Amino acid sequence: MAALPPHCPSNSRASTICRDRWFGFLFEDNMKRKANSIRVILISLSIVAGANVARAQSASPSPAPTASPKAVETPTASPTPAPPPRVTGTGGHLELDDIIQVQVDHFSEWAATNDATKLVPFINGRAIRGNYPEEIHPDKNRLHFHLEITPANKEVWTDLLGAPTGTHHPVTFTIGLENQSPLAAPRWLSGSS
Repeated sequence: MAALPPHCPSNSRASTICRDRWFGFLFEDNMKRKANSIRVILISLSIVAGANVARAQSASPSPAPTASPKAVETPTASPTPAPPPRVTGTGGHLELDDIIQVQVDHFSEWAATNDATKLVPFINGRAIRGNYPEEIHPDKNRLHFHLEITPANKEVWTDLLGAPTGTHHPVTFTIGLENQSPLAAPRWLSGSS
């Protein structure tokens, strides 16, 4: 057992309390000294770091290397790619066995170099495979789809319709090539279940 400090009584209960308080005081005092030492070290480090930053900022910049003379190339005008097609509107009801008209910005440019007959609707990010356009009007930036269940898309329709929770629920809608990603960001629509 540790020796009692000289000011503690010899009574066993009182001596225990006095000893605990004394060693607690010594512990606190020791922790305060360590904290002060850490503060002094941190302040010293920040002063040294500040001096280094000031010295680095005041240093004269090194001269930039001079470019060797080259023949100036005249930029050739490269053809700007056409913006990607984007669904901007729909007409009709987004429900099974109905015809939906889809308005697509930049569709005529896209259709000039791609096969528009292979486009399918994408509902909630899922391709409705085999549901190709009934009508294609690139000159008017418009297509028409007859939304119907086929053997190729029956599973997708089953997942999309699921257990109905009401007569309408919001879905995302866009178009794209059947085996690729949708052409552009989808639009939110209220579809019937």
